[in-house]
Amino acid sequence: MATQSRTVTPTPATGYTVKGGIKARYNALGGAAVIGYPITNERGGLLNGGVYQVFRNAAGVEHKIMWSPASGAHAVKETGAIGSAWKRAGFERGWGYPTTEEYRVGSEVQQRFSNGYVAHWSSVTGKTWVTR
Repeated sequence: MATQSRTVTPTPATGYTVKGGIKARYNALGGAAVIGYPITNERGGLLNGGVYQVFRNAAGVEHKIMWSPASGAHAVKETGAIGSAWKRAGFERGWGYPTTEEYRVGSEVQQRFSNGYVAHWSSVTGKTWVTR
């Protein structure tokens, strides 16, 4: 079973720490300048040994960076249309863990999840749906 590295970065603005695979994804996504500061410590007890940490940026956008041995670390924009639909579907117990961040395909924003789901949001219609 894979485990996260335990290198720790303290975040003076909040007192929470960021570590392991979550820290690597946090830095890759732009750290505090983009994702914001952590508003929780890392939390575990998720399906298949997963952990997560929640971050909020200056605009109030919340990202949950999730890590599992099978999927690695990826972020869900919890305050976005896809993240809201993912929460309603049961978080990682529904669509699974994110396996990508949100990405653009034409007029859509999409994100892939470990249980075979692809979430879509259209900038034309403002609607969110999922395919498998």
